[in-house]
Amino acid sequence: MATPHEILKEYWGFDDFRPLQLDIIKACLNGDDALALLPTGGGKSLCFQVPALCKEGLCLVVSPLIALMKDQVENLRDRNIQAAAIYSGMNSREIETILNNAVNGAYKFLYLSPERLQNEHAQSKIAQMKVNLLAVDEAHCISQWGYDFRPEYLQIASIRELLHKAPVLALTASATASVVTDIQDKLVFKKPLVFRKSFERKNLQYVVRTTDDKFNKLIEICTKVKGSGLIYTRNRRLTQEISSWLQNHQINSTYYHAGLSNKQRNKIQEEWIQNKTRVIVCTNAFGMGIDKPDVRFVIHHQMPSSLEAYYQEAGRAGRDGKKSYCVVLHHRTDEGDAHQLLEQKYVPKQEVKRIYELLCNYLKVPVGSGLEQSYEFDLSHFCKTTQVKAIRVMSALKVLERNGLLLATPPLFSPSKLQLTTDVNTLYNYQLKNKTHHEIIKSLVRSYGGIYDYYIPINETDIAERTPNTSPTQVISCLQHLHDLHFADYIPQSDTPKLFFIAARLPTNNVEIDEVLQIQLQKIELDKLNKAFSYASQTSHCRSTEILHYFDELNPKPCGVCDVCLLYFSKELPKEKFNLLAKEIVALVTTNNLTLSALTSKLQHPKHQIEIVLKYLFSNELLKYDKENKVIKG
Repeated sequence: MATPHEILKEYWGFDDFRPLQLDIIKACLNGDDALALLPTGGGKSLCFQVPALCKEGLCLVVSPLIALMKDQVENLRDRNIQAAAIYSGMNSREIETILNNAVNGAYKFLYLSPERLQNEHAQSKIAQMKVNLLAVDEAHCISQWGYDFRPEYLQIASIRELLHKAPVLALTASATASVVTDIQDKLVFKKPLVFRKSFERKNLQYVVRTTDDKFNKLIEICTKVKGSGLIYTRNRRLTQEISSWLQNHQINSTYYHAGLSNKQRNKIQEEWIQNKTRVIVCTNAFGMGIDKPDVRFVIHHQMPSSLEAYYQEAGRAGRDGKKSYCVVLHHRTDEGDAHQLLEQKYVPKQEVKRIYELLCNYLKVPVGSGLEQSYEFDLSHFCKTTQVKAIRVMSALKVLERNGLLLATPPLFSPSKLQLTTDVNTLYNYQLKNKTHHEIIKSLVRSYGGIYDYYIPINETDIAERTPNTSPTQVISCLQHLHDLHFADYIPQSDTPKLFFIAARLPTNNVEIDEVLQIQLQKIELDKLNKAFSYASQTSHCRSTEILHYFDELNPKPCGVCDVCLLYFSKELPKEKFNLLAKEIVALVTTNNLTLSALTSKLQHPKHQIEIVLKYLFSNELLKYDKENKVIKG
């Protein structure tokens, strides 16, 4: 069995793990159930990928984020690690092929969306797999006290019985104490084991600016703070308006939301990552799975509806460890608007049932049909056709998902896929008789290894370019013909949102909605919203300690650099005296080789004033420690 360090070096090229990663990996290798609580960008995926590669068998990964699953599968394949994913909207034949391949040991990682765990056929296949680890990503989704509760996650405990005592590793970037306990209970941990990294981000300066003119405040911040940034806002319309406003003030920006095509979204992401675009104005659809280390500022045009959501989005700043800014723009009407939006999200039972009936009729799904089928869904067209507001439809879809009926999948690009289902000789005989397709098939087989064994993502344009005198249209025609002859299974590319029926369509009168759960979730969400706006409106407690208290960290120290701390310090220590003391400290460390205690003893000032200035200088990287633990200039 390879060691974790050997695996890390072989596949990722790193010599050492980040803090806590090796401890979590060792727990998995020892067969212990564990919960890893690592903030955004903390390297969660390596915590299950490395131990799975150390042992025989495959790692089963449960994740609700289709885009993240696809990214991780592609990244693993780029490292010559066999991986596959099964999620809503996939072709049933492709799913069956992947399940059979997993049973036969073809993969080291199989990613599953949680609703797939309810499928009896999938469960029977999972029972035949040699699973060495069950990884549960976004584990807070299992708790109704979390900020994104998904009832499908409750199925995971029953799956454990099929896995021949494989340990479970639950992972999340943010969870309160009650959610941490709930995760372990719901996943039936053999014994409690939590690895928690502090949520403190010392290089981030948290700021709230109360203003009546948010648009001009955005210009001020983007002008003052250099480097790339993100501006989060609540709706698609505002992304475009703000981006245009920035461009009119000579700030290089663009906008991003889920309504753009995959080609547009990819182009926007790449140009921002390459610093061709400075600022992206976006909805919360942006950022998941994107690791850009040098983001210097994240601005929220409105406070998000929970501190968990705020911490995750703000945490995309400063992953390189350098000083970065996290700013919330706050207006006195924001809280009322957020409460009103929350009220609109909770749709009465009868309205949910009516929307369910309208959706089924719109998609032409008869009663008793649709089980585990996906249907392309145009939300805008549906709303125009039925005169139902989009927010009511999306809210009803959430309720229908929680009650195990159907779910909406985001508009994700799925490339064309192909598997040859006939044998080599039959295909060769076909080529001899069909000269027009001969060269296309030859290019196809030469370009894509394993195409007889797996569904392989293909690019029709690339195949055409490799085939003399052939257009992409001719390639598509050839592949479709092979599909019709049952020589191949061809799945053309798609880039549309879909509705996936978890259960067959029910008669409307038979639709059961758990109203008690709805009321409970509304209360939880309201509590989270109130705490988020308490953070934004208060001016007496350090922003960093407010966040750390929320995540149950004990005795956090003031950061010294947030807007509240700086306001407090200015009251305790006048600006002129602060600057004089700061200059004196810097002069001492420039000319002397001093420990912190020796430095403090040389200063003839009140102790609390010295502490204030030292905290500020260290927090802002104006002072630091050398290898001998002496204080030097930063």
